[in-house]
Amino acid sequence: MGFYYSSGEPDGDEEGSFRQVLAIMLAIASILAVPVAVLIGLAVAIAVIVWLFVIHAALGLGAIGLIAVALVARGVWEAKHPPQLT
Repeated sequence: MGFYYSSGEPDGDEEGSFRQVLAIMLAIASILAVPVAVLIGLAVAIAVIVWLFVIHAALGLGAIGLIAVALVARGVWEAKHPPQLT
């Protein structure tokens, strides 16, 4: 029965403006920027390591060893500098 009593005008449901659409797109892009950058960085790193193995096995193993040394150094640094909880 609402059809008979309505004024025929929309109930305030306005379509989104260009600014609203742009704001939503920018919010989503800012949320996804870091994870996408990490994924692209990992893909490039894997491609570089594979390329180094193609050139010579020692270069590929050296790159993997360098990554391992960096991880161990970071762990040692974190162990020597615990976070301040005060």
